[in-house]
Amino acid sequence: MDLPCTPLSHWQTTLRSGRSKTPISTLRFSEIRSTDDPLWSEWLAIYTASFPLCQRMSSGYLEGVLRQVAGGEAPGVVLLALTEADAPDRLLGIAYFETTVPQSVTLLWYIAIRADRRGAGHGMVLYAEVRRRAREAGARLLVMEVEIPPAEETCDASELPRRRIAWYRRLGASLLGGILYTIGVDTTPEVTEMHLMVERFEPMDAGQVYARLEPILRSRLSQIGELTLFG
Repeated sequence: MDLPCTPLSHWQTTLRSGRSKTPISTLRFSEIRSTDDPLWSEWLAIYTASFPLCQRMSSGYLEGVLRQVAGGEAPGVVLLALTEADAPDRLLGIAYFETTVPQSVTLLWYIAIRADRRGAGHGMVLYAEVRRRAREAGARLLVMEVEIPPAEETCDASELPRRRIAWYRRLGASLLGGILYTIGVDTTPEVTEMHLMVERFEPMDAGQVYARLEPILRSRLSQIGELTLFG
């Protein structure tokens, strides 16, 4: 489903993060609803290139998700594509998220910008669209998984996770502390510990955030200390 093109000037004046390097133009958001979508192969290519194997579900899993979407069995699930309005066949970025109605939570499983288009503000625009759709769907909380940086701050491997956490903070998200959260994927038997970050759309303390997430994430989420929100 294509949405009306939104001027970038609108996002530049409403995003909390400050300035965007993206030139004033228009972008198009569309939903991938089938593997027959002409953007699907590029969507999958960006997804595969952007996430390590231990954080990535298989293409077969995603194809199964799309079959559920096509059959009306996954009403809260969205695979979003970002393109330029004058080049709708050229993908700039992707997002995969779902909204759970009982808990009023949107889980942003994946968001990524094509490698050669990063640093131009497209990520902020894409995140803002996910946020808008989450609120429109009735979500009170937007949740993201974030890689935990290595303990050694001088390690090169820690730079990207720290930058990603800082990026979400600039956009209004907070780090949920006092928890143990792990993910498992179908591409490897490895289990990976991750951070959770949340953006609250209404006043909510750490305990209330945890209470909304626990029924959704179940055994993957446990409290190991005092619950806190930082950022």
